[in-house]
Formats: sequence, structure tokens, C-alpha cells
Amino acid sequence: MALVWERPSQEVQSVIDTNLVGTILGSQIAMRGMQAQGSGAIYNMEGMGSDGHKRAGLTLYGTTKYAVHYFTECLAMEAKDTGIIVGALRPGMVATDLIRDRYKDRPDDWQHAKRIFNIIAEPVEQVAPWLARKILENRKNGTILSYSSSLKIFGKFLRSPFVKEEVFD
Repeated sequence: MALVWERPSQEVQSVIDTNLVGTILGSQIAMRGMQAQGSGAIYNMEGMGSDGHKRAGLTLYGTTKYAVHYFTECLAMEAKDTGIIVGALRPGMVATDLIRDRYKDRPDDWQHAKRIFNIIAEPVEQVAPWLARKILENRKNGTILSYSSSLKIFGKFLRSPFVKEEVFD
């Protein structure tokens, strides 16, 4: 993992544009459209760092997700009397090619990381329906829908010697 000062400026700008600016602009457009129709719901995707947890090597990503959390909380406050629900999604670690691709040039690191990822990551086919169901059930502005939790991850580590989950092959 490259440290924040090792990241090229184009990558810094890309992460900020995607995670933060994209969330803000998308929320603005959605809010305007939903105000015109009189109702709706906006859920912004939070991620590692949005809860204040810090991890070296993920400084840039975590910083943007912390900013998304702040933005979403404030947007929910601003939307309080509009009839539009604003919330956040925290899916936890989801097994995607994005995770695997970070290790494409480091197969030995991937073999080590994969053991941990197979414990804490969840298949997208499991997380997405759960989040969709919770979104449809939710009626409360400002809600954070979290698929994963510290207790759930702790339990997965306790079970890992006995139950092998292979979300990454």
C-alpha cells in the first residue's frame, strides 16, 4: 500500500472527485428531482473511515468517506421537513474485484490478505439484498444502515478456525 505522500496528484483528485464530489453532486441532483415529485430517499455510500476509524494506507479513501458521513448527516438535517429521507449505507467489506485488483502485482501479499478477507468480507449477493430490504423498510431520516458490525466481525474471527468461508478463491 502506498502512503498518502506517495500517491500521484491525479489519484488524489480522482478519489476525492469520485467519493466526495460525486456524492455531493449526485445528492444535489437527486434532491432537486425528489423535491419536484414531493418525496424520495437518498442513501449515500459510506465506507472505511466514515465512522472515524483510521488505517494507515487508506488515508485518502478514509478521509473522503469521513467527509461523506459529515455531508450525509448535514443533508439529512437540511432535508428534515422536505418529506425526503436521507441516510447512509455501510455495507462493510464486500468481496469485489476492486479488492482483489489492489493486489494484482503482489501475489504473495494477496495470499496473506486473502486469508483475512475470507473471514471479514461478505459476498455482494448477500449484502445487496439485505441493504435493499432495509432501504425499503426505513422511514426514518438520518438512518445509517450497517450490514456489518464489530460484534459480527468478532464472531466471524471466533468461528474462522471451524468454518471456512471462501468469498475469494
